Amino acid sequence: IVTITQSSGTGTIGGVTDNGNGTYTATVTSPTAVGSGVFVATLGGAQVKSGGGTQTQSTITYIPGPATKYLVSSSSYSPVAGSNVTITAQLADVNGNPVLTAGKIVTWTKTGTGGSFGSGTSTTSASGIATVTFTTSTVSGTVHTVTGTDAGALTGTSTAITTIPGAATKYLVTSSGYSPVAGSDVTITAQLADVNGNPVL
Repeated sequence: IVTITQSSGTGTIGGVTDNGNGTYTATVTSPTAVGSGVFVATLGGAQVKSGGGTQTQSTITYIPGPATKYLVSSSSYSPVAGSNVTITAQLADVNGNPVLTAGKIVTWTKTGTGGSFGSGTSTTSASGIATVTFTTSTVSGTVHTVTGTDAGALTGTSTAITTIPGAATKYLVTSSGYSPVAGSDVTITAQLADVNGNPVL
Protein backbone atom coordinates (compact mmCIF):
# COMPACT_ATOMS: atom_id res chain seq x y z
CA ILE A 1 0.00 0.00 0.00
CA VAL A 2 1.31 3.41 -1.00
CA THR A 3 0.45 6.53 0.98
CA ILE A 4 1.35 10.13 0.17
CA THR A 5 0.99 12.54 3.05
CA GLN A 6 1.80 16.12 3.99
CA SER A 7 4.67 16.28 6.48
CA SER A 8 4.77 20.05 6.93
CA GLY A 9 3.63 23.37 5.51
CA THR A 10 0.27 24.11 3.91
CA GLY A 11 -1.95 22.69 1.21
CA THR A 12 -4.43 19.82 1.23
CA ILE A 13 -3.70 16.41 -0.28
CA GLY A 14 -6.30 13.99 -1.56
CA GLY A 15 -6.33 10.22 -1.80
CA VAL A 16 -3.73 8.16 -3.64
CA THR A 17 -4.52 6.69 -7.06
CA ASP A 18 -2.78 3.53 -8.30
CA ASN A 19 -2.17 4.15 -11.99
CA GLY A 20 -1.52 0.43 -12.63
CA ASN A 21 1.89 1.08 -14.14
CA GLY A 22 4.02 1.34 -11.03
CA THR A 23 3.16 4.98 -10.39
CA TYR A 24 0.91 6.46 -7.77
CA THR A 25 -0.51 9.99 -7.74
CA ALA A 26 -2.34 12.28 -5.36
CA THR A 27 -3.77 15.74 -5.96
CA VAL A 28 -2.60 18.66 -3.83
CA THR A 29 -4.96 21.61 -3.50
CA SER A 30 -3.04 24.80 -2.83
CA PRO A 31 -4.15 27.27 -0.13
CA THR A 32 -5.19 30.84 -0.90
CA ALA A 33 -2.03 32.16 0.79
CA VAL A 34 1.47 31.87 -0.61
CA GLY A 35 3.83 29.47 1.12
CA SER A 36 4.88 25.86 0.67
CA GLY A 37 4.03 22.29 1.59
CA VAL A 38 6.26 19.23 1.98
CA PHE A 39 4.89 15.83 0.98
CA VAL A 40 6.29 12.32 1.53
CA ALA A 41 5.39 8.77 0.52
CA THR A 42 5.43 5.37 2.22
CA LEU A 43 5.31 1.93 0.65
CA GLY A 44 3.91 -0.85 2.82
CA GLY A 45 4.41 1.41 5.84
CA ALA A 46 8.11 1.95 5.09
CA GLN A 47 9.54 5.31 4.08
CA VAL A 48 10.28 5.75 0.39
CA LYS A 49 13.95 6.69 0.19
CA SER A 50 16.48 7.52 -2.48
CA GLY A 51 19.14 4.85 -1.97
CA GLY A 52 20.24 4.75 1.64
CA GLY A 53 19.42 8.37 2.31
CA THR A 54 16.58 9.96 4.21
CA GLN A 55 12.95 9.78 3.20
CA THR A 56 12.34 11.32 -0.23
CA GLN A 57 10.17 14.41 -0.11
CA SER A 58 8.56 16.79 -2.54
CA THR A 59 8.29 20.50 -1.75
CA ILE A 60 5.57 22.47 -3.52
CA THR A 61 5.85 26.26 -3.47
CA TYR A 62 2.69 28.35 -3.84
CA ILE A 63 3.18 31.67 -5.63
CA PRO A 64 0.93 34.72 -6.11
CA GLY A 65 -1.51 34.81 -8.99
CA PRO A 66 -1.82 37.69 -11.46
CA ALA A 67 -2.34 41.14 -9.95
CA THR A 68 -6.02 42.07 -9.70
CA LYS A 69 -6.13 44.96 -7.22
CA TYR A 70 -4.37 47.20 -4.73
CA LEU A 71 -4.61 46.86 -0.96
CA VAL A 72 -4.68 50.48 0.22
CA SER A 73 -3.91 51.29 3.84
CA SER A 74 -3.13 54.32 6.00
CA SER A 75 -0.52 54.78 8.72
CA SER A 76 -3.38 56.08 10.89
CA TYR A 77 -7.17 55.90 10.66
CA SER A 78 -7.76 58.48 13.41
CA PRO A 79 -5.22 61.22 12.61
CA VAL A 80 -5.24 64.69 14.12
CA ALA A 81 -6.99 67.09 11.77
CA GLY A 82 -4.48 68.75 9.45
CA SER A 83 -1.75 66.17 10.09
CA ASN A 84 0.02 63.89 7.61
CA VAL A 85 -0.55 60.18 7.12
CA THR A 86 1.31 57.79 4.83
CA ILE A 87 -0.89 55.96 2.33
CA THR A 88 0.37 52.62 1.02
CA ALA A 89 -0.97 50.72 -1.99
CA GLN A 90 0.19 47.10 -2.27
CA LEU A 91 -0.32 45.35 -5.60
CA ALA A 92 -2.07 42.02 -4.86
CA ASP A 93 -3.69 38.98 -6.42
CA VAL A 94 -7.35 38.00 -6.01
CA ASN A 95 -6.57 36.38 -2.63
CA GLY A 96 -4.67 39.38 -1.29
CA ASN A 97 -1.17 37.94 -1.74
CA PRO A 98 1.43 40.62 -2.54
CA VAL A 99 2.49 40.80 -6.20
CA LEU A 100 6.06 42.02 -6.62
CA THR A 101 5.89 44.25 -9.70
CA ALA A 102 7.80 47.52 -10.06
CA GLY A 103 7.03 50.48 -12.31
CA LYS A 104 3.24 50.68 -12.02
CA ILE A 105 2.11 54.33 -11.86
CA VAL A 106 -0.61 54.78 -9.26
CA THR A 107 -2.91 57.82 -9.41
CA TRP A 108 -4.37 58.98 -6.08
CA THR A 109 -7.87 60.29 -5.41
CA LYS A 110 -9.76 60.89 -2.18
CA THR A 111 -13.19 61.53 -0.75
CA GLY A 112 -14.09 64.06 1.93
CA THR A 113 -13.78 67.85 1.96
CA GLY A 114 -10.26 69.24 2.19
CA GLY A 115 -7.04 67.32 2.39
CA SER A 116 -4.30 67.05 -0.22
CA PHE A 117 -1.65 64.67 -1.55
CA GLY A 118 2.07 65.33 -1.58
CA SER A 119 2.03 64.05 -5.16
CA GLY A 120 -0.75 63.12 -7.55
CA THR A 121 0.96 59.88 -8.60
CA SER A 122 3.43 57.35 -7.21
CA THR A 123 5.34 54.44 -8.75
CA THR A 124 5.40 50.92 -7.32
CA SER A 125 8.68 49.62 -5.96
CA ALA A 126 10.17 46.17 -6.56
CA SER A 127 7.87 45.00 -3.75
CA GLY A 128 4.80 46.21 -5.67
CA ILE A 129 4.23 49.04 -3.19
CA ALA A 130 3.39 52.68 -3.94
CA THR A 131 3.27 55.30 -1.18
CA VAL A 132 2.15 58.90 -0.87
CA THR A 133 1.85 61.49 1.90
CA PHE A 134 -1.72 62.66 2.50
CA THR A 135 -2.41 65.81 4.53
CA THR A 136 -5.83 65.47 6.12
CA SER A 137 -8.54 68.10 6.40
CA THR A 138 -8.07 70.65 9.18
CA VAL A 139 -11.67 70.03 10.28
CA SER A 140 -12.13 67.30 12.87
CA GLY A 141 -14.75 64.67 12.10
CA THR A 142 -13.96 64.74 8.38
CA VAL A 143 -14.07 61.27 6.82
CA HIS A 144 -11.61 60.53 4.00
CA THR A 145 -11.09 57.44 1.90
CA VAL A 146 -8.12 57.20 -0.46
CA THR A 147 -8.14 55.29 -3.75
CA GLY A 148 -5.15 54.23 -5.83
CA THR A 149 -5.65 53.32 -9.51
CA ASP A 150 -3.14 52.45 -12.23
CA ALA A 151 -3.34 52.65 -16.03
CA GLY A 152 -4.38 49.01 -16.18
CA ALA A 153 -7.51 49.85 -14.17
CA LEU A 154 -6.30 47.96 -11.11
CA THR A 155 -7.59 49.81 -8.08
CA GLY A 156 -8.10 49.72 -4.34
CA THR A 157 -9.62 51.94 -1.65
CA SER A 158 -8.69 52.43 1.99
CA THR A 159 -11.09 52.07 4.87
CA ALA A 160 -12.38 55.31 6.42
CA ILE A 161 -9.84 57.79 7.80
CA THR A 162 -11.60 60.06 10.32
CA THR A 163 -9.86 63.18 11.65
CA ILE A 164 -9.88 64.02 15.35
CA PRO A 165 -9.10 67.26 17.26
CA GLY A 166 -5.51 68.00 18.19
CA ALA A 167 -4.22 69.16 21.57
CA ALA A 168 -5.95 72.16 23.09
CA THR A 169 -4.09 75.41 22.34
CA LYS A 170 -6.67 78.14 22.96
CA TYR A 171 -10.22 79.14 23.83
CA LEU A 172 -12.77 80.40 21.32
CA VAL A 173 -14.71 83.06 23.19
CA THR A 174 -18.16 84.01 21.88
CA SER A 175 -21.12 86.08 23.04
CA SER A 176 -24.83 85.39 22.68
CA GLY A 177 -25.15 88.97 21.42
CA TYR A 178 -22.70 91.45 20.00
CA SER A 179 -25.04 94.48 20.00
CA PRO A 180 -27.02 94.00 23.22
CA VAL A 181 -29.46 96.57 24.57
CA ALA A 182 -27.79 98.59 27.29
CA GLY A 183 -28.37 96.96 30.67
CA SER A 184 -29.38 93.57 29.22
CA ASP A 185 -27.64 90.24 29.78
CA VAL A 186 -25.50 88.30 27.30
CA THR A 187 -23.97 84.85 27.68
CA ILE A 188 -20.24 84.52 27.16
CA THR A 189 -18.94 81.07 26.11
CA ALA A 190 -15.33 79.91 26.09
CA GLN A 191 -14.80 76.75 24.02
CA LEU A 192 -11.53 74.88 24.41
CA ALA A 193 -10.10 74.33 20.90
CA ASP A 194 -7.09 73.04 18.98
CA VAL A 195 -4.84 75.09 16.71
CA ASN A 196 -7.35 74.73 13.83
CA GLY A 197 -10.32 75.79 15.94
CA ASN A 198 -11.78 72.31 16.37
CA PRO A 199 -13.58 71.89 19.71
CA VAL A 200 -11.65 69.87 22.28
CA LEU A 201 -13.92 68.02 24.66
